Amino acid sequence: MADNDLQVKTQGILERDERYPIEAYEFVNAAVLHAVREFNKNGDTGIKHVNAEELLRGLCAYATEQFGPLAWDVLYSWNLRSAQDVGQVVFNMIQEKLLAQGENDSIEDFNIDFKLRDALCPTFYDNTKVSEIKVPVII
Repeated sequence: MADNDLQVKTQGILERDERYPIEAYEFVNAAVLHAVREFNKNGDTGIKHVNAEELLRGLCAYATEQFGPLAWDVLYSWNLRSAQDVGQVVFNMIQEKLLAQGENDSIEDFNIDFKLRDALCPTFYDNTKVSEIKVPVII
């Protein structure tokens, strides 16, 4: 899809739903392409489908690849804070025909226990309490 087409259709989405900035839509579009490539590595070049969990895993891998330890901060700044947020962006894009919907796909597929923050940078966010971190003191 041409970048111009993506931008024009995304502007239509933003007129209806202001929760997510244009960068969130551009990123999700790129992350979908990344996820499709990752989960369909059998060499078949036809259009493929990924389910909600595969898309979320691919999105997190792509975000970590693009933004490293800042991945969570970047997605958070775009209001992509949960699986449901990603699902809302995906289905807004489906409504504008920017993405295709599978026969059994539903926005409810994104109502799963998938913690974006934990999946993005598990080594950076390991549930350690700040009070437990030992900071070396140099005298």
